Amino acid sequence: MPRFASLLATLTLTVAVGATAFAQATDAVRIRGTITSFDGGVLTIQGAAQAYKVMLPDTVRLQWIVKSDLSKIGPNTYVGTVAIAQPDGSLRATEVQIFPEALRGAGEGTRPWDTLPNSSMTNATVTTIAPETIDKVDGRTMMVKYKDTDRKVFVPANVPIITYVPADKTALMAGAHVIVNATKGADGMLTTTAVQVGKDGLTPPM
Repeated sequence: MPRFASLLATLTLTVAVGATAFAQATDAVRIRGTITSFDGGVLTIQGAAQAYKVMLPDTVRLQWIVKSDLSKIGPNTYVGTVAIAQPDGSLRATEVQIFPEALRGAGEGTRPWDTLPNSSMTNATVTTIAPETIDKVDGRTMMVKYKDTDRKVFVPANVPIITYVPADKTALMAGAHVIVNATKGADGMLTTTAVQVGKDGLTPPM
């Protein structure tokens, strides 16, 4: 019985530690703002309402966000789009991201987003794209697919289109605009594995 109790206690502790780690890992903070400094592995970002200090590990992935255009999107392009649902069930994009091939499958699916009321982020593969005019607005209509779901996305011609290219720590300069998905630990410290930086003064549109 003592041995069984010991095993049960160990299992309970393992489950508790695992649950705590999961809770910590899901305590996510999305930060948009301007870099004020980068020193000693700590990135300081001025957001709209407050400043954030984020620890960057040596293995942090740094990416430039650069302008692109609709001509770069075709069948089998892996994209992400912030969009608003329309009455007919289709989506109307407010921005589109073209993912490099190495990021194919990243974040596949759809989830709520926080840039606009009732907006969502959908990461999916384009199956078809064609010119279309909706409500006298010119643009392109993309059919996208994630898992077993197909969605229709109208992309107005003036919507920002961006893509990603590798960057290094020289990108972390004061005044650069960034978007960071950080995790808050039990001690309140923010950390991240990736920083996306707008190149040449670009403000990330997502």
